[in-house]
Amino acid sequence: MDKKEIRSIANAITTLDNRNATIASRLFEVLKPAINSSDMATWKQAKKEFAEALGFKSLNKYTEEKGGSLAQRVSEFTWSVEGVGFELESYDDYLAAKAAMVEAQKAAKAEEKEKAEMAEALEASQGQPQLTPKLLAVLNAIKEKSALSAEEQDAIADSLSPLLNG
Repeated sequence: MDKKEIRSIANAITTLDNRNATIASRLFEVLKPAINSSDMATWKQAKKEFAEALGFKSLNKYTEEKGGSLAQRVSEFTWSVEGVGFELESYDDYLAAKAAMVEAQKAAKAEEKEKAEMAEALEASQGQPQLTPKLLAVLNAIKEKSALSAEEQDAIADSLSPLLNG
């Protein structure tokens, strides 16, 4: 492997990443008033004006002719218009809010899964007959008397077996 070429590629990628971050930050600044409006009508109007500044009627028309990268970058801000709950002052604020949203979504998914598992377990347990308080007391007493000899344990098992198999 050519180490010099590998370093050159790594530097080029780092430069590209830095440029992308700068472009995203500049794009955020242009769209910030609409993003912070928390109003979808204002957001749609801003996207329309954005497209018109590029000479198109809409971002969809721009995408059809030029490709989707710019339109995709603009559309990425839509979720924050729909309700971050606070004003975003910078692109860094936007990134922090996005990270918080992703974490909240993960937590909600985990909670949803846990609730589903609990509901499933409850449903499964309701299908089984419940132990009466008297039987439960006897079983607990047997557990507490763990010092029973093997013969005594076998005697209890033998006396209960006909009830279970019958």
